[in-house]
Amino acid sequence: MKRTHCPTCTTTVKLPADNEFFPFCGPRCRSADLGRWLDGDYTLAEKPGAFFEDEGGEAWGDLLPPKGTTAVVALFVAMLMASPATAQTTDAGTTVGGSTTSTTSTTSTASADTTPARAEASPPAAAHTEAQPAPPPPDVAPAAAATPAPAAPPEDEGDHGIVYLGADFGYSWVNLVQFSSNNFIPAGERLDGNGWTFAVDAGFRIYWFTVGVRGTLASYPGFEIGTAGVDLGFHIPIPVVEPYVRGGLGYGWLGQANYRDPGLSETSVSGLVADVGAGVDIYLSNHISIGAGVDGAFLNLTRQKITTGAASMIGDVNVSESGDAVGLQLRFHGQLTFHF
Repeated sequence: MKRTHCPTCTTTVKLPADNEFFPFCGPRCRSADLGRWLDGDYTLAEKPGAFFEDEGGEAWGDLLPPKGTTAVVALFVAMLMASPATAQTTDAGTTVGGSTTSTTSTTSTASADTTPARAEASPPAAAHTEAQPAPPPPDVAPAAAATPAPAAPPEDEGDHGIVYLGADFGYSWVNLVQFSSNNFIPAGERLDGNGWTFAVDAGFRIYWFTVGVRGTLASYPGFEIGTAGVDLGFHIPIPVVEPYVRGGLGYGWLGQANYRDPGLSETSVSGLVADVGAGVDIYLSNHISIGAGVDGAFLNLTRQKITTGAASMIGDVNVSESGDAVGLQLRFHGQLTFHF
């Protein structure tokens, strides 16, 4: 009788027709051998040695499949076992445990000159093995995702705050009796001129409107003009460059007057001032702007009467009585404004 050795444990294995694990001694050695093939532990020799031998020591190497066939069979079996959703039926047409099963048949492929006796020595064998579930992956705590720093909100180009504080500096012209004069200042006194002007303003901005206070001071040869009042403005909301119009109403006075006639030193001049203006602001940022503008002020000034002194008439003016005049002041200025 022909016999061989188990490739895994070298136990002698005979060739009965009922040995379904041939050429292995049992299912354990067959599974171990398949695992070694899949792990790449085996290599094929150039000339396979005798695999079978009879009781007399005669080699039966011709029963081995052609070179490379074993690797192909092993790869095919591995593909069948790796199929995730295919249930392989057994010889009886059933599946094992609802899991994927495979039928392994080892058939010795005989060459053209293989004898019938040798062909009978390798009957097909079928094995039914249940697929082992894969071990669960180790518990690995997921890495904590880095929390990105919150991005700063983009700056709104139209947000210029609700409080403003500004300063103007420029050049001015004035004529105190531009429109009318009634017993105001005697002829010969300086009532017009050019000079520097300075202004400060502050207030609140509500959308496109501004509400605040404004004060100006202009210095001319021989006298000064100061104003202070409420200021209202409307700004046209254009990005970066913002035109505006404004208007104000307040109080004005004539200060530091250097009259030629000493009799006028006791008098005081003050009255109502209304002004309008227009200009443009250029925003360097949401909090700083520069600009330029022009203002026109209408001066309705009244001279108070003089009750002291011997002379009541100075020139053509009765200083013991009050007088008034309506004049005009123009201011050209640049401006710097801070917005909060």
